[in-house]
Amino acid sequence: PPWERRAVGDAGVEVQVGQADFSKEWTTAELLPDLKNGLKERKYERGRRMYAEALCIKCHYFNGAGTEIGPDLTSAPFRLSTRKILESIIEPNKIIGDPYSTQLLTLRNGEKTSGRILCETNGKYQFAPDPAKPGDFVDVHKDSVISVSKSTTSIMPEKLLRSYDREEILDLMAYILSGGDPGDKIFQREP
Repeated sequence: PPWERRAVGDAGVEVQVGQADFSKEWTTAELLPDLKNGLKERKYERGRRMYAEALCIKCHYFNGAGTEIGPDLTSAPFRLSTRKILESIIEPNKIIGDPYSTQLLTLRNGEKTSGRILCETNGKYQFAPDPAKPGDFVDVHKDSVISVSKSTTSIMPEKLLRSYDREEILDLMAYILSGGDPGDKIFQREP
């Protein structure tokens, strides 16, 4: 396949981005039995590469690197069940936590725009149309807004795992569940 090579920020992992040979619409029900049986003898480097390829680091803080546009994944295994973590990846629109939701503004001129309201001051919203770039915001006068509603769509892409096979997804889950620790028992070979 035609692959394009590029490095991904603080992850320090060179990844392949381009057309994949594999495509599948994964469900939680298909992958959960593998996770319930316990992850054993997973491949750390592949999990780390999958994390970089999926561009998780662009929105999530994890193991000392990344950003906080989405939830911090370092503590995810202590806060959420394995099922909830998997569901959040496969079905990002199912539950969107308030700090990570976007808003839909309906303006008096008939336009609709989505993004994140950063704050309200002096009769204006500081509004980031691209939640991945909170430093790039515009001031929207509150009197030009007819309504503000919570978006039902997550900024996390749907079908994120469709180009990965089962083993790659399990290694990605192992990487997240281990907190990025290559010495975790998940990655150890059994005698």
